[in-house]
Amino acid sequence: MRLDNPVASVPPNGGEQVFEVLSEAIRSGVGAIPDVAALARTTRADATELQAIFQHHAHLTPEAFLERERVRWAGRALRVTRDSEQDIAAASGYVSYAAFLGHFEEVNRLAPGAYRSIGEADHFVLSLPPGYIARAALDHAAMDPGALGERVKFDQAHIWKAIAFEADVFTLDITFLVGQAVCQIHSSTLLSPGARYFAHQVALKMLGLNSSAWRDFTALRSSQETVAALMGDRAGLYLPQTATAFEALVWGVVGQQISINFAAELRAVLVRAGGRTAPLGLIAHATPDDVAKLDEADLIEHRFSRAKASYMLGAARAIAAGDLQIEQLSSRSAEAAQRELLHLRGIGPWTARYTLMRGAGFADFAPIGDSGLAAGLQQLFKLPSRPTPGEAERLMLEFSPHRSIATAHLWALIHSAAAEKRNAKTEFIAAQRPSRRLSVAKRVG
Repeated sequence: MRLDNPVASVPPNGGEQVFEVLSEAIRSGVGAIPDVAALARTTRADATELQAIFQHHAHLTPEAFLERERVRWAGRALRVTRDSEQDIAAASGYVSYAAFLGHFEEVNRLAPGAYRSIGEADHFVLSLPPGYIARAALDHAAMDPGALGERVKFDQAHIWKAIAFEADVFTLDITFLVGQAVCQIHSSTLLSPGARYFAHQVALKMLGLNSSAWRDFTALRSSQETVAALMGDRAGLYLPQTATAFEALVWGVVGQQISINFAAELRAVLVRAGGRTAPLGLIAHATPDDVAKLDEADLIEHRFSRAKASYMLGAARAIAAGDLQIEQLSSRSAEAAQRELLHLRGIGPWTARYTLMRGAGFADFAPIGDSGLAAGLQQLFKLPSRPTPGEAERLMLEFSPHRSIATAHLWALIHSAAAEKRNAKTEFIAAQRPSRRLSVAKRVG
């Protein structure tokens, strides 16, 4: 494959068309591209320019993008063919079967054979990286305090999530054990293989295991003092994702300029809108089609502002009409994905970036304007006041190309500080309060 109009120099901001052509060439013929050098030969862009283009538009290096697409192609082959693992490895461009196994297990958190069997199974087991912090996934699932679509038991390290996939509705049950996440699928009907594979995809997203950004960011700890200071003892922190990009968009819209608790109440209205009951007493999140059928009055009656109701319905209707392919944004250029979201009425940079980092898995977006992000930056850099959006944008550049996972660490930094203050206050109060035994002794004396 060679570009019809190759160019001698392609700046990152001008390389979107080059990226789209190259990414499509990789996906359609991944086995024919042995390495990045072969990819570079299809254009007049040199290795440095290719690096800049892929980092800017995919938030990945060309090597990481090629490996991701190889594994995705192999996954599709395992799902729909009976070809041997060795043949699939060779067809997807791997010279070494051992290298294929290593990359496949790193991306999917299970071996190829176990992955293939998911299509007929009701459970699967994901391996967890060393030091993995399950609390982040538990906390993210617990953002639904009404336990309509998700339920969490912290003492059992257990998550339940209701999911709708095409005509199927089921509940995904995740239990964290040492080094493993045991995933069980509960359904009252016979699920399609597609629904079972979707459960695996959702599990990876909910656990934050669908990105290699953590590994790359953690590697910087030894060479960058700021990264080390930010990370602290949270090296095993991942960024949990929503089950779908639409769910992230819903959180982004309902969460504009209000507290997380009130946002959860508004989100609950949209969870109920679908009316798809799942096993274990949960309700699957409404789809864009479900929300598109609502009227503004339906939402205003449940405490949506008129503007927020309009924004939410407008976005849902654009998706339902096919004007925005929200679940395919992760395969687009990051610039194009953000631009498409910003075209929607009421969707600004904060909502767009939140959707893309939480729902589409992009590794280098920071939701500028987020109060928690600003507070985290103030604490990390010991600033006298919270940074302005412009200052926050500049400060976050230090963490590029890993601003999404850096955002997760900044949020965790604030949560840790808040917990320490609560504990210190409790200890202070306890220290000032005489014990019952001492009080009785005084009375007796």
